[in-house]
Amino acid sequence: MDSADNTKTYKWLVFIFIHEIMEYKSESQKLLREISKYLDDNSDNVKIIVLLDSIQFRAPNNEYCYHYSLREYYRKEGKTKFTYRKLTYRHHGIDLYESEAWKPIFSYVFKTFPSEKKILVTWTHGKGFGLDLRRADELEINSLNVQHTGTVVEIKNTIQFVNKNLLDKKKLYSGEFKCGKEQKNEMMPIESDVVSPCRKANVVWMQEIYDVLKQALPGDQMIDILLMVNCNMQMADNGFILKDKVKYLVAPQSVFPYYGYNYLRLFNLLRRHPNIPNKLLVRKITEDYILKYSTELAEGIDIVSESTVFCNKLKYYDELSTLINNLSDYLKLRIEEPEFLSMFIKIRKERINDVSKLGLGLVDLGLLIECLADTPSPFQYQFKVFLDRYKSIRKRIVKSSFVGEFFTLSDKFDTSRYSQQGISIYFPADTDITMETTKSLCAYYDPEVVNKFAQDSTWDDFLQHYLEKAKALTV
Repeated sequence: MDSADNTKTYKWLVFIFIHEIMEYKSESQKLLREISKYLDDNSDNVKIIVLLDSIQFRAPNNEYCYHYSLREYYRKEGKTKFTYRKLTYRHHGIDLYESEAWKPIFSYVFKTFPSEKKILVTWTHGKGFGLDLRRADELEINSLNVQHTGTVVEIKNTIQFVNKNLLDKKKLYSGEFKCGKEQKNEMMPIESDVVSPCRKANVVWMQEIYDVLKQALPGDQMIDILLMVNCNMQMADNGFILKDKVKYLVAPQSVFPYYGYNYLRLFNLLRRHPNIPNKLLVRKITEDYILKYSTELAEGIDIVSESTVFCNKLKYYDELSTLINNLSDYLKLRIEEPEFLSMFIKIRKERINDVSKLGLGLVDLGLLIECLADTPSPFQYQFKVFLDRYKSIRKRIVKSSFVGEFFTLSDKFDTSRYSQQGISIYFPADTDITMETTKSLCAYYDPEVVNKFAQDSTWDDFLQHYLEKAKALTV
């Protein structure tokens, strides 16, 4: 890596990771242009570093070589706009789809640009449990991840297998992305009653992000704010995993526009008020988010109405995890009774919508408990106790929020609600899905990934028991 001046300690380091998705290249470029408009009177207050993963080429020895561009933004004397200098990092044989590639880069940035406080921004696809870093040559396979026709993907040795007769004669692309030039092989027609291996979707799990931060920020160092431009990431799972290395998680519970947050206002706020408390800063980020689209970016309004942003303090996720475990254990006992199980299945299918219109099986945890607490049953009082505990914990967790008009209007007029309150959990409505298949069509149970939430929580044990009981009841 090129050397950089590390004699200063900045008040704020804003580290932005952009995985440039090919079909949204213009949107990622808009973010870079937005950064260049930032005016900085005091470069000691804010340092902006961008990690851009966008260039692939073939090395002389025919190995794939992935080029990451590290950009240090600064204002030249006498200039009114920001410019940048490149800090080039190259790594043969590994790319940003592998978390091992992140570790030396993150460590370099935090060491080279020391700061009192840190903001990490991530920009790419989001799939609830992880960051979906698919390459351009996997876009055809990507369509499998948004099927609404009951398609089930199985995991065998981290490879996805799809039953071809469920795909209605769709075609899978079998080629590779050739460096420097896209060369597609022939499209493969899908034949009936054959199980076809597909390459595993490139997902960087939240546990891997935590592992990277743990190495790059040893001891009690933490990210003050993790700002995610990734759909569906505000989950109980993710907050629990990150809680020891991230103070505040600012992320959508639903889908999210690629244009992201109001970066220009954020940078200038840090410049003018470098000592702003985190709690106030995350509130301003939420307020300025909607302001960006109402005044500066009219073309983003439609998706904003279907988006949500929650700023959650992760300090209290141990208490939340204990609540989830207690609820899981209690539900596991109750669903042994067929009458309660039938009621529970009906609640999930008729009263609770997925928090995302993508249909990933993610529901709002608070809504789930509310529905159990307001439904007459011999156990209603106990669920009211759970609801009171949840409300107390949530009050300490959620510091600010924005919920789009689509969700508020739907909840007002429809019996099946979204009721997004800022904490999602995986609870599929389809009782034909078993725990041996993938969560939300992602390889959540990839055997190579050790997930702290899955280890410490009993929610997955309850889910497996529930799905087995529900499937037997509906047969």
